[in-house]
Amino acid sequence: NPQVHSLLEYLLHRGCRVTPCGSISEADEILQNVTFRSMAPDTVIMSAHLLSEGGASVYASIAERFPGTKLILMSCDHDIDWLVARLESPDGFGNSTTV
Repeated sequence: NPQVHSLLEYLLHRGCRVTPCGSISEADEILQNVTFRSMAPDTVIMSAHLLSEGGASVYASIAERFPGTKLILMSCDHDIDWLVARLESPDGFGNSTTV
């Protein structure tokens, strides 16, 4: 995905430490290995389309384990109705803020 690649390059250029993940299971595994608060991610950027692939449970786990971590949903899709419906669904992010 060119947009994701551009974002990754931008963050690396700005000196950010980035751990890209190719799947929800890979992200979950990496986060399970975070044992100290000092290792907690500052920010997690997740594709909104991963919500339907188990991303909602990983999102909830991050919010619970790392309350100071900022969670950003990113989508290159222009279907805002789908995204809002997904965020408001019972298995989505019931207490999220939609902008």
